[in-house]
Amino acid sequence: MMKQSSKKMKKTSKKKTSKKTEDLPLVLRKILNLLIINPTTKYIIKKTKKDKRTVARDLIRLIDKGYIKRLERGVFKVLKSPKAVLPRHQPKHFRLHNLELELNVTSSTHKIIKGLVIKNSQFYNLRPFGNAGSYFDMNEVTGLITKGGIFLFYPEAFEITGSTRKILIKKLYDVIEKTARKWESKFKLHLFKDGKINFNIRNIHVAYIEGDLVREFQKKDITHLVIHDKEDSKPRFVIDMSKGFPEFEMVHPEKALDDTKEVEFWSGTLANGSYRDFMEDLDKNLKPALSDMFKNLIVTHKLVNELAQGQLNTNTQLQSVISLISPVKDPDDAGKDKQTKIPEYIG
Repeated sequence: MMKQSSKKMKKTSKKKTSKKTEDLPLVLRKILNLLIINPTTKYIIKKTKKDKRTVARDLIRLIDKGYIKRLERGVFKVLKSPKAVLPRHQPKHFRLHNLELELNVTSSTHKIIKGLVIKNSQFYNLRPFGNAGSYFDMNEVTGLITKGGIFLFYPEAFEITGSTRKILIKKLYDVIEKTARKWESKFKLHLFKDGKINFNIRNIHVAYIEGDLVREFQKKDITHLVIHDKEDSKPRFVIDMSKGFPEFEMVHPEKALDDTKEVEFWSGTLANGSYRDFMEDLDKNLKPALSDMFKNLIVTHKLVNELAQGQLNTNTQLQSVISLISPVKDPDDAGKDKQTKIPEYIG
């Protein structure tokens, strides 16, 4: 009897665990996110680089699960968005990817690289980039040489991670330096000047893994969101869950690294109620100072108007206006030569 009951216990426990693991697998979730962008079989094959059979099998699984339906051959309609599985203990960190650089080289250096690549075209896997230039491969980095410059594209799978912004940026420059050193050795060049690499970042994505933030969007069934920059209208922030975990991405080529500083500070003030402490400090310290300042401005404005209208005639009234407009004197500086203490405000 005991054996039978233990078997029943095992069966029931298996059923319970199976119910908890009904989330969409990462492979299918990735395909579903791609279908949201372009709902065709050709696009999925191109992006995933899988054969037709494998893609067809995955699409059938998505149809069976009720996420998509076939409209016609090779074309689908997405019926519902994927719900990403959020890891319980996903540490906050930065993930840098989609890196593209432009090397700032002299015309003579440009000529040397171009000559060597063309001369050894098979070795560098030279291939055309329309009429504008040529692609070539060099130490796991794809190069593009045009009449105007030399560009470096790191592979799609390339990424750098760092627990802090400082660590991430150090790793980034270490990677770029390593690449430049290899190019120096291969092409017999000098890409460094005063110990610095002369380059521009053409494209960069920095994702911040922040479960608590993006989880709030997930509750509203928002799995993808783009915020554009006010100055040039380029995408600046992206909320993305296609990797199976929440990412807050900084994608502006010129501002992404600077934005990591803001995001890191912002996330820090939110952690463990620090944001509330920050606001309470503002209430205690900033508001009284602003209140006194505004009161002085109102009184000053009134007195100046009266003075302009000729309603102030006495020396006492005139001095009251001057005292409000002048900087505040520090009592501790009584014996010093006309030193003043400027009020400090948080800006």
